[in-house]
Amino acid sequence: MLKKEEVQKEIGLLVKQLREARGLSLMSFSDLVDMERSNIVRLEKGRTGITVATLIKIANGLNVPLRDLIP
Repeated sequence: MLKKEEVQKEIGLLVKQLREARGLSLMSFSDLVDMERSNIVRLEKGRTGITVATLIKIANGLNVPLRDLIP
């Protein structure tokens, strides 16, 4: 059974890897997806939950299908 915290950490790692692979800084990515930089930091470290709406915003900003962000 998957634990919420494990899934949050995996999603955060995926987001960070994809963001960095695209050469996006935290600041430019936060502008792109209209999120506070501090929220992205918490998300990438797996310290916060994420809604489907936010996942969609991030997937669109990274130009990947939503399923690529779900472990």
